[in-house]
Amino acid sequence: MMWEIYNNFVDLGLPSGTIWAKYNLGVDPNKLDSAKNWYGKLYAWGEIEPKDTYGWRVYKFGPETNLFKYNNKDRLTDLQLEDDAAYNINHHWRIPTNEQFHELLEYTINKWTENYKNIKGLNGRIFKSKINGE
Repeated sequence: MMWEIYNNFVDLGLPSGTIWAKYNLGVDPNKLDSAKNWYGKLYAWGEIEPKDTYGWRVYKFGPETNLFKYNNKDRLTDLQLEDDAAYNINHHWRIPTNEQFHELLEYTINKWTENYKNIKGLNGRIFKSKINGE
């Protein structure tokens, strides 16, 4: 089990030691035959369950004009554990903080790609470490 967890991550050699997941939340690495399977599930910020409809009317923390969490008043910018979908799925994971994401951008080269691995519609960014080439 531990090898399976480690095998789904990549060590980019970042100064912070942050290890990044190879796949989005909800991806089954054994079923990567279509673009849909690569994208995983979609989560709203601070919500731990995926849903079919997204927008301010159905947002867990209130409408845009009256957010009751993760707003300017409470100054929360990183998800608390109870609101972190990755953590609630597997306690080894966390949604990246702003600081971690900025570190990723600083220490990697990233490029947009389309039809990745020759899979039609599989589009996104590929990140490669400037430190260790991973």
